[in-house]
Amino acid sequence: MDYRDRITIEPGKRGGKPCIRGMRITVYEVLDYLASGMTQEQLLADFPYLVAEDIQACLAYAADRNDKQWAQCHFSRLPRPVEPPTSIIDLLGTALAHDRPIATRYLLLLPR
Repeated sequence: MDYRDRITIEPGKRGGKPCIRGMRITVYEVLDYLASGMTQEQLLADFPYLVAEDIQACLAYAADRNDKQWAQCHFSRLPRPVEPPTSIIDLLGTALAHDRPIATRYLLLLPR
């Protein structure tokens, strides 16, 4: 499901939080209701202007946002090499600086 058809973000509405189809109910409110134990059927009964696809769009939005945040957080921590290593020794030196146990295992494999 492509949530972009149902989830809208308007700066002047609900503080710019993602809302469902331009209405004043946010994605986070729907997710909070689900997290508190409400079933989809209960949610649809309490909010008759919502449809099942709206709830699925909220879940898809949350999953996509989580993936993007995870990637941004973890990939920003990777070391940025100034220049590519020219030899196995340079490569192992870089690995040793960042992950000693793995680099040590490789150093033990080098011929003496």
